Amino acid sequence: MLQELLVFGIKKGFFEIKNLGQLNSSCCSQSILEVIDYDETAKKIKRELNNKIRTPKSADALKIIPKHNRVDFIELKGFEKFIKYQDVTNDSIESQIKDFNLREKIESSSFILDYIIRCEEFTVNGKSALDEYRNKSKNFIITTDIESPLENRLFLYDYLAGDGSEKMDTIKQTIMEKLIQSTNNISLNGLNRPVILSCNEIDGYYASLEQS
Repeated sequence: MLQELLVFGIKKGFFEIKNLGQLNSSCCSQSILEVIDYDETAKKIKRELNNKIRTPKSADALKIIPKHNRVDFIELKGFEKFIKYQDVTNDSIESQIKDFNLREKIESSSFILDYIIRCEEFTVNGKSALDEYRNKSKNFIITTDIESPLENRLFLYDYLAGDGSEKMDTIKQTIMEKLIQSTNNISLNGLNRPVILSCNEIDGYYASLEQS
């Protein structure tokens, strides 16, 4: 069913395949992972509905993996510029993450895909595929440019002196902890617990899935 959905979405112009690093919102410029530009899908759905709704706040990318019967919504969140140019405090980190409104992103992302699957033209063996889709594994993958606090130490010397490395490690650790905390209360029907990956992990993560 997911293979049929992928073909249908491309044929109808709902799905545009790009590398993750090519997306306008990408903080992972080196990623060559092939994904669906889900921001563009959201805009197309709005036009399909004659602009009767606001553009849904979708995830940045969609990954459909028929082999494993799973659908992944991928949200890209860059923090390096935030750390470099903002007055970073616990409050500012919490405010930044709150502004992400991850729950709304998930709900809107699900709505968009539900709409496509409900299209009268999309059937599998002559039947509606909505019930079958609801039984598929659905995941929300948050991808960030923050790596392990022990990595990328050269970056911090551009603007921190003295004990900069320790300060940077603490900031990155705090961001990761608060990002994880923000996903704890996200429990929507059919959605697995959100996963957080770094830009350096995302391509390898999906390469391993393809090989398994």
